[in-house]
Amino acid sequence: MVLTPEQSAEVSQQLPQALEGLRTYTGASEFHFTDIYSGKRAFANVPEETRLNLFAFMAFIFTTYRFPIIVQTLDPDNASYKSFREAFPEKLANFKMSRPGDAALLMLLCRTKWFLREQGITTDTAARVFVDEGERFMKHGNAINLQTFAEVFEGGLICFSDSRRVPHIQLADFAAFSLNRTQWLLGKPTLSPFDAALVQILSPVSWNYVNLKQIILPADWWSSSPNRPPN
Repeated sequence: MVLTPEQSAEVSQQLPQALEGLRTYTGASEFHFTDIYSGKRAFANVPEETRLNLFAFMAFIFTTYRFPIIVQTLDPDNASYKSFREAFPEKLANFKMSRPGDAALLMLLCRTKWFLREQGITTDTAARVFVDEGERFMKHGNAINLQTFAEVFEGGLICFSDSRRVPHIQLADFAAFSLNRTQWLLGKPTLSPFDAALVQILSPVSWNYVNLKQIILPADWWSSSPNRPPN
């Protein structure tokens, strides 16, 4: 997900206020969208309507600011992954190409580099890159220096951060959740009232994904099986 400096500054100012409201009403310290969807942990006693409103709040932010979202998925058995591995050494900095998760992240960084270059980003206007910390990868406060990205990433740095300390990462979490959940729901023969409402809320966010093909489906798609595309 890409934010302009102005958008980043506004998020830095407003998202903590939204998180404080979230904490007041639910006790949660973060927007954990999987938990919000399933009504678990801090959201176990939160009504469905309130949980849907949380998704609507995030969807409003994305459709208002039109954050570009760049997507990279990876199938370990896909030929493109094998060719990608062959183009790089087994280990590049902290990335191991034999690990699909590492390779997918590196591929995403490459896509982001190409996107920023197309937008006219240079070393003078280079972006700051933050990645959600991981148990298997790097923890908060660590960074990888890859000079091959230096023309669009400030200093060639890929920084790893805790989403509680860099709340912008929670926006990226929403972007990932929206895509994954929508794709999963599209595969279901019928939808519950909650899921049907969620699809309506998340659908406008689909226009933010800049490298995905858009397919427009009728609102009553689930009610008439002949209208469903093949899996």
